[in-house]
Amino acid sequence: MAAAERFGPFELVCRLAEGGMATTWLARRHGDTPGREFVLKRVHPRYASHVEARESFLEESRVSTLLDHPNIVRALPAGTISGEPYLPMDFVWGGDLRSVHRACALSGRRLPLGFSVAVVEQVARGMAWAHRLTDEHGQPLGLVHRDISPPNIMLGFDGGVRIVDFGIVRLNPDAATVRTGQLKGKFGYMSPEQVLGLELDGRSDIFSLGIVLYELCTTRRLFRAESDFASAQQIAAADVEPPSVADPTFPPELEAIILRTLAREPGDRWPDADVLADVLRSWRLSVEDPWDTVRIGALVRELLPEAWASMREIAGPEYPGPVSVVELDLPSPDEVERQFPPGTDPTEATLFPSEPPTDADRDPVAAFMERERRQRRRTAWLAAGFVALAVLAILMWSRAGFR
Repeated sequence: MAAAERFGPFELVCRLAEGGMATTWLARRHGDTPGREFVLKRVHPRYASHVEARESFLEESRVSTLLDHPNIVRALPAGTISGEPYLPMDFVWGGDLRSVHRACALSGRRLPLGFSVAVVEQVARGMAWAHRLTDEHGQPLGLVHRDISPPNIMLGFDGGVRIVDFGIVRLNPDAATVRTGQLKGKFGYMSPEQVLGLELDGRSDIFSLGIVLYELCTTRRLFRAESDFASAQQIAAADVEPPSVADPTFPPELEAIILRTLAREPGDRWPDADVLADVLRSWRLSVEDPWDTVRIGALVRELLPEAWASMREIAGPEYPGPVSVVELDLPSPDEVERQFPPGTDPTEATLFPSEPPTDADRDPVAAFMERERRQRRRTAWLAAGFVALAVLAILMWSRAGFR
């Protein structure tokens, strides 16, 4: 394989994922032997000096460093290398839930119900812990993930289940709700109050997790339409077809759990994610289908053999699995910034291949702001559409009342 590229004191072994504002790399400290890899999230150089992009990235870091739970990916404080922000995180050797579900479908099988319930149960445990998190004075922080979806649920070859990507979480100083009017997340996994731009609390994440559970158990998308507006209408109505309609053999107790999780009104859902995890565990035990970490890991290895083999190629055939990033003794952000202040060259090779410049490359800040404006316009149109529907409903009700 190609030699690792340098980024300050780190070696970038291979690219894991590419996002709109950041790239995720498998990395290790320069000089470390294979087997001590971690994930390094790096803001694209063209956005490194953009104030809003940097602030969003640093807020993700502030949230991530507070999260210390077995079902949540750990992170260290963010730093800068030659003025470019980076965030070190745990490496999960495995794949995301979307990849696992897709691989199972391609093999002509369905994920076992016990597996799906066990995975969602573990996600609920991590969510519950994050929802209860307090500051140093014991005041609730009011964290809401807002993007609980299959790509953000990692399954390890060791059977671990962990939530990733707290990039759109917001620390809430008032601890009541997250900010209103911000439509962020994946449309197909939003809650009704989320698509309506209302205030959110942890029960919004419970609804999103209910969508994940429904789709794992039925192999069908729950809210899917030809446009974002049509999807938002479906979610706002929360008109959920019971799984037993398509499959009369679907367990009625599990169906009841799923439908309560997907209740339109937050007050009709499970009161918190811990309660949801408890009822899912009770169901698993009642049907004597105990999917522990050993069985989960074995199925993930079976379904994702290429991911298993590629890491053995990178770190050696005896690779035992990743070490937590907090145990790697990485240099502190202050040490890194002193060694690589703004203006220095952090690399020994070009990290991004030379390509013809696009409009975004010529003026990346303008391109970023234009995408933000398009997002705000889309949010405004959605809100206006729902207001129009509400006014029409009131007029029809009033007209009917006078007859």
